[in-house]
Amino acid sequence: MKAYTELVRHGGNQRLFQAIEMSVLATQVNRPLHIHAEGARGTGKTTLFRAARDLLPLIQRIRGCRYNCHPLQPHCPEHFHLSPEEAAEIGIEQVPMPFWEISSGAEISTVAGSINVHNFPAAAHPGASILPGIIPRANRGILFIDDINQLAAASPAVMKIILEVMAAKPGRVQIEQSGLPTVQIPVQVSVWAASDPDGFPGPLERVCKTLIDCFDMVIRLGRPQERDIVQQLLQQSQVYRTNPRQVIFNDPLILLRQQQRKLRAVAGVFDQIRLSDALKNMIANIYLDFGLQSLRAVEAMELGSRLQAALQNRQQVQMADLAAIIPLILAHRVSLQTLEKVLAYLDYAQFIEARPTLPAKLEKTETHIST
Repeated sequence: MKAYTELVRHGGNQRLFQAIEMSVLATQVNRPLHIHAEGARGTGKTTLFRAARDLLPLIQRIRGCRYNCHPLQPHCPEHFHLSPEEAAEIGIEQVPMPFWEISSGAEISTVAGSINVHNFPAAAHPGASILPGIIPRANRGILFIDDINQLAAASPAVMKIILEVMAAKPGRVQIEQSGLPTVQIPVQVSVWAASDPDGFPGPLERVCKTLIDCFDMVIRLGRPQERDIVQQLLQQSQVYRTNPRQVIFNDPLILLRQQQRKLRAVAGVFDQIRLSDALKNMIANIYLDFGLQSLRAVEAMELGSRLQAALQNRQQVQMADLAAIIPLILAHRVSLQTLEKVLAYLDYAQFIEARPTLPAKLEKTETHIST
């Protein structure tokens, strides 16, 4: 499989690269960012999502914890009662940030987990243990769902579990077994999903309307439009088939390490990135004046603009950062006409902000001349 940095960027997939890197950064700072990529077969959605696993950093957890408990904030049924000192006695380890996939044929027990009863009914004192599913084990990491529209159509029960994880931050997983107490486990995870809106059973918003709003960003992929990009893809494919270990353009490992170092450095200073009161007011105006329904859009604009500024190495969010992420946040929430009006509103606001201010004396002179 090609490395993340070997994949060719073009006009049709550039925004997905942007959204993935923002989501990885958000997950590092414990602010999940859910993203959904829509596009026809062959546009590279799944390939890009899976290759992005290369970007994921190491995380610290209590040694051997299947739920990836943070040493300072244990949450799972095995460790939630521990103090930081008691967790330190067990030990701390570094592991890759979790990356788990849910297939379109997944079952509830596989996704959420199950409760295993031991020595029953023969024993006088039977025991029970929790077998965590994919979602609890993806805590503090990434959960990828390919063909999410097919999963939503085939298994509404599984989709309900995923909704409970996405609807709140953190979400939760509930494991139930007849005759036993229900187990609830908090989960902090970024959900990545891909779908083909032209294939069966159709676009996700038609299959599960309540789910689409849970995605902070939706990216619609297109094919490359530049001739040199197509030629570059052909060249890369030919070389990769004959010798997949050969460096095609640049050393992918060097580029990956550079990207990982950048994300680590940005995550370390993310809390210092500020959103001015003027931009907060602008977000509020967009929500109120354009009739947005979901407050998730407001939260996504706040987080997304800060992530965009962070990736541009800025400590202060600019209006350009907000304008860059608005299409990803609103395209699935409003009509095309409303989105165009919001972008025009931001363009005008940027123009006013960038317009030079005349000195006071010159302003008075011009006013006198005009009268």
